[in-house]
Amino acid sequence: MTTDISAERFLPVPVILDRTSWSRAKLYDAIKKGEFVRPVRISANRIGFPESAVNAWFVSKMEAA
Repeated sequence: MTTDISAERFLPVPVILDRTSWSRAKLYDAIKKGEFVRPVRISANRIGFPESAVNAWFVSKMEAA
């Protein structure tokens, strides 16, 4: 899957927590275990999750169900 980086959006942590209904601790645990998309450092104090990767993760979860 190729992504046009100029069209890529980065989702902040609160959006991910809302979409997954996870706590912050669960999110970081899933990242550490390789069970969720790794964030990208946007600036010194911000990270974001590539929206295309998050959407692909959700699709894979729905297909596995």
